[in-house]
Amino acid sequence: MDKSTIQLKVAVAGLGAVGLNTAKKLDSGINGLKLTAISAWDIDKAQRNVANFEHEVPILPYTDLSKHADIVVEGLPAIHFRELGYSVISAGKVLLPLSCGQLLDNWDLVEMAPATG
Repeated sequence: MDKSTIQLKVAVAGLGAVGLNTAKKLDSGINGLKLTAISAWDIDKAQRNVANFEHEVPILPYTDLSKHADIVVEGLPAIHFRELGYSVISAGKVLLPLSCGQLLDNWDLVEMAPATG
């Protein structure tokens, strides 16, 4: 397969200011990346936010995002960081935390990552 045709599937966990902007950029097109799912607390608001996206994107529970993506961008409240991180890393997927400081309190997830790929 030609590397130029490879598309990594990306999900965004949380549609706050940064998460929504990230999802919009992915939806409008970034070479090699495809937005495949999002999660949000307020489903109605999320549906309004994605209504004008170029592509349909499912709104899923954040713990299911790793089933639909190679990379999960984390933008959740701190209380949910560990559960998301564990679900992504244990599935052998890439976690891209926007709340990088949360890794300090969950260093075991960093240590687990090499074992799961």
